[in-house]
Amino acid sequence: MRKAINIIIDWFVPAYKAGGPIQSVKHIAEHLQDEMDISIVCSNRDHDKSVLPVSTNQWVKQHNFRIYYTDRKFRGVINAVPQKSVVYINGIFSIHYNLFPLLFLKGRKIVAVRGMLDPGGLSQKPMKKKMYLRFWKWLQLHKNCEYHATSIMERDNIHAALGTETKVWVIPNLPGVVPHSPLPHKKNNSIILCTVALVSAMKNHLLVIESLMKCQAEVVYHIYGPIKDSDYWQTCSKAIEKLPVNISVTYHGIISPDHICDAIADAHVYIQPSKSENYSHSLVDAFMTGRPVITSYFTPWNNLAVEYAGVNVSIEGTTAITKAIDQFAAMDATELQQWSKGASDYISKAINVEAIKKQYVDMFNAKNSLAI
Repeated sequence: MRKAINIIIDWFVPAYKAGGPIQSVKHIAEHLQDEMDISIVCSNRDHDKSVLPVSTNQWVKQHNFRIYYTDRKFRGVINAVPQKSVVYINGIFSIHYNLFPLLFLKGRKIVAVRGMLDPGGLSQKPMKKKMYLRFWKWLQLHKNCEYHATSIMERDNIHAALGTETKVWVIPNLPGVVPHSPLPHKKNNSIILCTVALVSAMKNHLLVIESLMKCQAEVVYHIYGPIKDSDYWQTCSKAIEKLPVNISVTYHGIISPDHICDAIADAHVYIQPSKSENYSHSLVDAFMTGRPVITSYFTPWNNLAVEYAGVNVSIEGTTAITKAIDQFAAMDATELQQWSKGASDYISKAINVEAIKKQYVDMFNAKNSLAI
């Protein structure tokens, strides 16, 4: 008999405006659907509260897994999830889809933190999150469930926030299936950049724009993604207006997941110097597409230059980012092709899909926790 796994998440496809966690859960369901009975319980809305075009408060079939979209928040979750089952809860800071299920559902519970306890994430609305975590610990939730981290760094962040006695599974995210794409035509001393991410201070769009101010090359920069912080985007827009004539920046708005890889493929280099990344599906998609990446040191993807996969840059000022952009702009097509191959090879070596799938199966099947 196949193991039944109940996944709880605030938003799920066709929702996409909440970014990476939706893709993380989608990839788990797609990769494990032939080995386990996967059921997903979620809201019938997207991150911006728009209603999804789905059947509500009933089970619907998608591939080999089931989805229950509810408009009743926690009451819908309780109605849909069997008691004494294995429950995989995504996130920390949602009352209806994280906290209440932990309090009222019986059975084995695993919490996927999804980067929410990273220092960069905790720096956003810090007092509110600090009080929430104190309440979380007062309820002993950190002792009554297991946690899923996607890296050693995230495990350490969980231990720092909730205590070292917290049981944590360390298993990387599963990637989507992304084909390698040929590079677009490369002109001399020019470059096309791309970012696909929530527009917020965490992703550092403004720092990229400010770094473009001193670039000597001709740069075209495409930005995709929902605006999470309108004040932040206003600041970005004002900075864009001051850029010199050799720099062109276009904001394309929200993009559906089905078109993300096409947008990345239209660029020469993917740039996202985030303040913190637990995983970043966009960075992984960029590597798999064959696009070298300019990013910070605060992601799991480091030592990029050694592998000809991209450049890790300091985000203390603009100097390093400007230098990296000009470096790629100065390359000819042959040299850039070497970096394109390096990006694909880098992620192929970094992610062993079959081994990761086995780790998820072992986590969900474990009777006695082997978490650390």
